[in-house]
Amino acid sequence: MKSKILLFLIVTITVTSCDDADEIPLSPIPEIEFQKIEFNHGDGSIRFDTLSILLSFKDGDSDLGLHYDSNEEPFHIFNYYTSHGERMTVLDTAKFNYLKLGDNDTLPDFPSCKYEVYNQDTIYRQFNRFHNNLHVDIYTESNGRYEKFDFEEIGSCGGLSIRFPRIDQKGRIIKGHWIVINSNKYEGTIEYKIASPAWYDRFEESRLKFKLRINDRALNMSNWIETPSFTLNELANN
Repeated sequence: MKSKILLFLIVTITVTSCDDADEIPLSPIPEIEFQKIEFNHGDGSIRFDTLSILLSFKDGDSDLGLHYDSNEEPFHIFNYYTSHGERMTVLDTAKFNYLKLGDNDTLPDFPSCKYEVYNQDTIYRQFNRFHNNLHVDIYTESNGRYEKFDFEEIGSCGGLSIRFPRIDQKGRIIKGHWIVINSNKYEGTIEYKIASPAWYDRFEESRLKFKLRINDRALNMSNWIETPSFTLNELANN
């Protein structure tokens, strides 16, 4: 059984000031740019190895970020489907018959992250991508080609995509490991710190790269950005 990656996620949002932000019209569709990537060794006990990605953003209508408890549609966690194909965002087995394991040959095998055991039924589900607003994929190089890393293959359903808090007021907001410094609500930087004890266990010999994008509360998706390719040792030695 392959070991699971345990990820402890910290996002730092730093919104930088710009004197001309109110004079230059920006698109309501978010735009992001890659800035830098770093890797820092931990001490193996309290501090884990941490990979940090810094990106800058612009958003003309300042509707970035979500509250942590915003789970109503369209920010719910999972989609479920009735036997007639109707999409549902909550489970109510007293009223509906849901698509479940064994109902047809196109469904994945069990165990899988695409199932939820509920009242002794194994119900099919799909993760709602808009539950998160920072979307992150990791790619590994093999024979000159990059392939998307599948976290489910190592028994993890979480992946690296996450949610960052609302950026719509001035001041400093601290919620646990999430830090927002907002001096201009239309543009700034997001630093995503991914701390894990398993970076070297899983990827020490791998050449990697990341792809990232964000979305706003109107569900507008930004452009994708891509990091340069790297190994952990290359970043650690910089």
